[in-house]
This record gives sequence, C-alpha cells and structure tokens, in this order.
Amino acid sequence: MDKIYSFAKCLIAFAEDTDECAGYVCMYANDHINYRAYITLICVKKVYQGKHIGSSLIRACYRMAINEGMKTIRLEVLCQDTRAIEFYQNMGFTIIDKTEHGTNYMEAPLHMM
Repeated sequence: MDKIYSFAKCLIAFAEDTDECAGYVCMYANDHINYRAYITLICVKKVYQGKHIGSSLIRACYRMAINEGMKTIRLEVLCQDTRAIEFYQNMGFTIIDKTEHGTNYMEAPLHMM
C-alpha cells in the first residue's frame, strides 16, 4: 500500500449528464532510470464505452508522464483482448513483447504526444 500512496497517480472521469464515475485509470511515473511510465489499470463502464472516455484518460496519462519526465509509457494487455489491443494501437502503442502468461506488453513513445 505504501507504493500506491507514494507513487500511483489515479484519474477518474465523470459523466457530464449524471456526474457518476464513467471510468478511471491508474499509473506510475516514477522510473527515473528508464524514464518509463506504466499504466496499471484502466476501466470504462460499458455504458460509456465508445464515447472517448478511454482515449481522454490515456491522453491525460501521457500528459502526466511527460510532466514527470518520462520518455515512454507501457501497459500490459491480454493477448485475446483484441478490442483493447486495437484501442491501444490507435492511441500510439505497439506490441513490444509477448509473455508466456498470455499477455502483451505494449509501449508508446511520449515524444510524439
């Protein structure tokens, strides 16, 4: 828990019409050796998917990572989650590695943001 309180950054997106939580993202931007941020969790309620909530949250992560001096941002996604992989690719991520546990590591350079 200390790591979360010390280093994690979380954002919440609220729906304009109801003020309910539409989605959230959590990330770390504390790797000052490799200058890599890491998105650990992103979630958008099904009813709000397709309304640019996820892309807004990812862009906010880019801004926070850049402000922290990061050069890349990375995440992990299930190999079979083709919808998420396509979404991340549209946001500038590329697959950089596949794990034996059925996940892909994806990364985006922050200089292009």
